[in-house]
Amino acid sequence: MLQQNIDGLIAFGERDASGTPQFSPDVYLTGERAGATVIFPLDGNPISHVWGPNSVTDHMEAVRRGEESWLNPDQFRLGLHSARLAETIRELGLAGAKIGVFGLEPSGPFYPVGWVPYGIYAGLQAELPDTTFVPVWEPFLKIMLSMSDEELQFVEHSARAGEDMCAAAIDVVRPGATEADIYAAVVAACMAHGAHNWWNIIVSGKDSIGWGPPRHQYRPGPPRTIESGDMVMLELFPSYGHYETQQQLTIAVGDVRPDTLKAAAVAIQSYEAGLTLLRPGVKFGDVVEAINRPQQDAGGWNLTPNVHTLPNVAIGEYGPAVRIDDLAEYPGIARNPSVRPQLEVGEGMVFALQPNCVIGRQRVNVGGTVVVTKAGCRELNFLAKELHHV
Repeated sequence: MLQQNIDGLIAFGERDASGTPQFSPDVYLTGERAGATVIFPLDGNPISHVWGPNSVTDHMEAVRRGEESWLNPDQFRLGLHSARLAETIRELGLAGAKIGVFGLEPSGPFYPVGWVPYGIYAGLQAELPDTTFVPVWEPFLKIMLSMSDEELQFVEHSARAGEDMCAAAIDVVRPGATEADIYAAVVAACMAHGAHNWWNIIVSGKDSIGWGPPRHQYRPGPPRTIESGDMVMLELFPSYGHYETQQQLTIAVGDVRPDTLKAAAVAIQSYEAGLTLLRPGVKFGDVVEAINRPQQDAGGWNLTPNVHTLPNVAIGEYGPAVRIDDLAEYPGIARNPSVRPQLEVGEGMVFALQPNCVIGRQRVNVGGTVVVTKAGCRELNFLAKELHHV
């Protein structure tokens, strides 16, 4: 706050009860469950506004069990609407002051203009017309992305859960198994670690370039049954203590097509290029370019980002880069540019290094989570580094 010349801070969290948030500035400041709005004066203790009394009683029970808490009971307030937030701002002597805000700037793929609801922000401005609100998310990112040794222990625990999720998928994928069988196996493997897993991507088929949760989860119908000749691709999202890791796994069932082998070789080459370049002092955009180059040279492209930070705030470019006949019917589809290419890679940053290569209608994705060290980067996942064949 001193560096940004602000008198206080408002950190808008993502909503509670919707899985692990992409990023949790409220949790970063409170150590409590997600979904709070935290008001933090330059001098004094933060106040956490929560949506319901259950967040308060959860804190109460944790204290009764002897668990460590960063907040005292008098640091909780109930209500997330503008009038209640304004009351606390006045209580803390911040009315008419200059307050920094987390939530007004782009972050991650799902918040191109920030995540603060317009009604709440407009209401705050109406309640406090003499107060100045300024965005400060960007400078905070550099602090949040460079993780401490303690945080990296949580990341490593999450990645171990992801490794066992990969092993479970490799074990269950066979002709006759369904996408629901695969999903159940990877979730069970995650939960056995005491980790959390609120969604995964599973796509199967002989020439599918789709990407998302199994279709039976959002469109009524039976789960797809795996057949010989299929490619089964997964993206896994284990989380431990709000520290998410990611693993990208491809499993070929039966005979493997030449284009599939080529796409796999290119994706692995891209992975190695990223592993070599990711080190302190390098610009994120240069890493993206190095990873993309083998795919471009092979006449391929990446459907999803080949690399991004964890949390997901700096993202490599992705989308169609070559002509695909099917996409001619979708004229609004274009390649997405990188987000925060000027970010300087630093020690303690965590990345999902996840190259995926599409050649023709064959796609292979590989990779997992890596941690930047003083001299390079350290891999946390290994099973997902290659194409598996069952």
